[in-house]
Amino acid sequence: MEILGSILSGAIGGFAATSMGSIAVQKYKQPVIEFNDGVVKKGSSPYDGRNETAEYDVQIQNTGRSVATNCKPRIILEGTHDTTVNEPFMAEDGWEVDEVDVTKEYTINVVPEWTEESSNRIDINQDEYASFRLFKASKESVGPEVHEKIRFGTVLPEDKMAEKDGIFSEPIRVETPPPRMDTEPNVTYKSSIGQEIFNEIDWEIKKIIVTSANSKKLEAELNLEWEASSLPELSLE
Repeated sequence: MEILGSILSGAIGGFAATSMGSIAVQKYKQPVIEFNDGVVKKGSSPYDGRNETAEYDVQIQNTGRSVATNCKPRIILEGTHDTTVNEPFMAEDGWEVDEVDVTKEYTINVVPEWTEESSNRIDINQDEYASFRLFKASKESVGPEVHEKIRFGTVLPEDKMAEKDGIFSEPIRVETPPPRMDTEPNVTYKSSIGQEIFNEIDWEIKKIIVTSANSKKLEAELNLEWEASSLPELSLE
């Protein structure tokens, strides 16, 4: 019995050592995805300064010792905008319009394509980089008016463009509370947000998430400042 016990103890010990060694090797060889330079701003401005554009890319690096597979980025922004809307109602003398306080809900949930290839999911080799577009910002001067906005989403293929403002996809969901006579909220979709509205929105969530099949999830908060200049300044926290 003592011999059998010794054999079993040795076998269990060997199995445990092998398992621990295997786990250690897997951990040592595991890929690690990290934000490399944070948000990379690439822009251009003509000599007169009236029009200006910039593209904001997020760069990811694999600092581990094996390939990070099936890497998928996601951009999530959620917030509320306290504003007013003109709401029609039936009065004694007919239809009238009343200005009503409402809280609009803004939701942006984008799975962007990697700039290296037209795909939402890619593999990133050891010590290599990959990036995806966060959004594009622009300052456009049309006569005396200046429009400053950021645009999410992507350019649609020609066969999927709608009749009005259909060049870009529309990932910005805006939900407005229902008027007096309706039971369902009014939901619209946009491709861009102007500077004034963006700064008035109370953003509760502003983050970037990158997942992979074989590495730890990468997540960061977006710190977006858009007060001092026509184009926003971004950093990751």
